[in-house]
Amino acid sequence: IAALRLRLTDANQKLQDQANRDGLTGLFNRRAMDRQIDLLWEVAVAAQKPFTLLMIDVDNFKKYNDHYGHLAGDDCLRSVANCLAATVQQANDSELTSGAFAARYGGEEFAVIIPDAACGTHLGLASTIVEAVAALRLPHEKNAEWGVITISLGGVCADPASGKVGALFRDADALLYKAKEAGRNRAEVV
Repeated sequence: IAALRLRLTDANQKLQDQANRDGLTGLFNRRAMDRQIDLLWEVAVAAQKPFTLLMIDVDNFKKYNDHYGHLAGDDCLRSVANCLAATVQQANDSELTSGAFAARYGGEEFAVIIPDAACGTHLGLASTIVEAVAALRLPHEKNAEWGVITISLGGVCADPASGKVGALFRDADALLYKAKEAGRNRAEVV
């Protein structure tokens, strides 16, 4: 019976992982990210601690998919996701942040959530993420200016007393599009 319980526990853990992880990238999926953000936001409000959201989009990804094919597109998304996860983990390990995590928001969009870190912290991390993805040197012939896969990033650090978590997404998304309009391969953060 003990062996059966252990197998059942393992099976339940695998199901939970599948429910919370994006099947392609292994990052948290949108549903898990939304749950975590709601919980972390409540903690930030109660503790009056800052909260940061970085929204990330792979530049010219549709052109990449059209040129290289969907299998290569999947490989590209996995590489970007691995880079994001590693960069965020390094920030956590260096105590630059604590509890930060990356998630796949949808399609070629990702998010990084940074709870309980000084607002200035996200400036350096945002730039580091943009540079780390470009440093992968993944060829992208249709990204004319850069020739490699790049990302655009919009980031907002907010005082939880200033509003609702939904405003964070709206503001980060607006900054993401500002980064795209300013030439891509860059971060726009406030």
